[in-house]
Amino acid sequence: KTKFAGATEQPALRAQAEKDAVYYQNAIADVGSVAELLKDRKMIDILLVSKGLDPAKVTTDYLRKIFSSDLTDARSFADTEKDPRFAEIAASFNFDRQGNVARLEKIGPQKRDQLLETQNNYLQQNLESQQGDANPGVRLALYFQRKAGDITSAYDILADKALAEVFRTTYGLPDSVGSMGVDQQAKVVEKYLNLKDLTDATKLEKLLNRFSVMYDLKNGSSKVSPALAILQGSEGSIGQDALMSIAQLGKR
Repeated sequence: KTKFAGATEQPALRAQAEKDAVYYQNAIADVGSVAELLKDRKMIDILLVSKGLDPAKVTTDYLRKIFSSDLTDARSFADTEKDPRFAEIAASFNFDRQGNVARLEKIGPQKRDQLLETQNNYLQQNLESQQGDANPGVRLALYFQRKAGDITSAYDILADKALAEVFRTTYGLPDSVGSMGVDQQAKVVEKYLNLKDLTDATKLEKLLNRFSVMYDLKNGSSKVSPALAILQGSEGSIGQDALMSIAQLGKR
């Protein structure tokens, strides 16, 4: 709630967030199925906001498809969506295939959502490493994609050399910008980039597409951008075949 809020707005937003948290804590205890969860739109909205998602852009029918997905199937609806946060939401609930609360089998010391996060991080790190060996632009693009959700201010970008390079390249800014005073650099970032766009999967994809093209132009490549190809895959996101191939590494 307070991620991009100004200092004067934060107290009121924090107070409301605390009330919402109490409401959610009390309401979730009575939920026994997906149907019951989806009936309480206020609880759903709190859940979406907690993941940095805009409730106004997410319908109940869409969430029903997410919750009915088999998260163990890489080609399920939830697992093939561009934004992984929806799969993370589904994984955080112990609903069975009939949509009722179930006692899940133990998965070692981790809960299901923790296991999913570990697997996703593993895939992302391997993808960055493997593809980055062939083209540094790929590594930069995938790294920015992974870190985007943690960026809350222009200073977060400036404090990370890789993120700063992606920003400058995307908007065709000279490297000399990096020698300016940090406050001046922050103003440049805020001029070109709306940080809230980084929480929108579609807008983030467009930004990285632009970076991929600009990176190849800057480095004198006339070929189709491999970074762009990896980020887009066949559906406008990281290709499932690439992810599946990397996933097999953990089984060997």
